[in-house]
Amino acid sequence: MTVTSRTAHGGVRRSRTEGRAARPLPPRLLASDLFLLAMLAHDGRRRLAPALARLALGPREFAVLSVLDDAGASSQQAIVETLGIDASEIVAAVDLLEARALARRERDAADRRRYAVTLTARGRRVLRHAEALAGRAADEVLAALGARDRAALH
Repeated sequence: MTVTSRTAHGGVRRSRTEGRAARPLPPRLLASDLFLLAMLAHDGRRRLAPALARLALGPREFAVLSVLDDAGASSQQAIVETLGIDASEIVAAVDLLEARALARRERDAADRRRYAVTLTARGRRVLRHAEALAGRAADEVLAALGARDRAALH
């Protein structure tokens, strides 16, 4: 696990729990908002994936369940457009969710050529558990931020 703290001179120090202290980031990188966001995203993914793995889910499946819960029955194309993820990855995610009875494909009543993907009751329960795990992972990643800073992220 990586812990971020401020140095006496306002710099950022990263240290690993294995006991080794990481070197402070150079000022040029500290001044790069995109670099810092990329580091934060990397840490978030590193914590989110194992948390969701406890439920045999990955981030894609979690995202699909979330879309279905928010939007209701959706075509796979609508899920692709919402998440901006390649269609083949959405198909694989829906296949996995359907195999675990977390979602189901049904013919779209409005267009019999398409399938609508719906969240099952079991899928909704698993999603609630996944949201709790994801929330704890987010709390770990964003622990250095105060409530105001965290709210500003949204």
